Amino acid sequence: RRIIWIRYHGFASNDVSERQVEPHRLWYFQGAWYLDGFCRVRQDLRVFRLDRMDELKVLRTTFAPRQVERQPGRTIEARIRFA
Repeated sequence: RRIIWIRYHGFASNDVSERQVEPHRLWYFQGAWYLDGFCRVRQDLRVFRLDRMDELKVLRTTFAPRQVERQPGRTIEARIRFA
């Protein structure tokens, strides 16, 4: 598991921020994809909407998975590759 760097547009203010995130789960809800992850900037679990990301880089830094409370629903394991 590797940390990702993202450039992200916030929902309320539309401010652009740069984050380092430990990704935990991708999920789809009402027409949009979301990422649950631990934000190293905010030091908290956060939900990021994928269409608000301008840029994403997979970093070389690895992380140990954290215990994350999961929402009920179907879970699948996936690998994502970026071109």
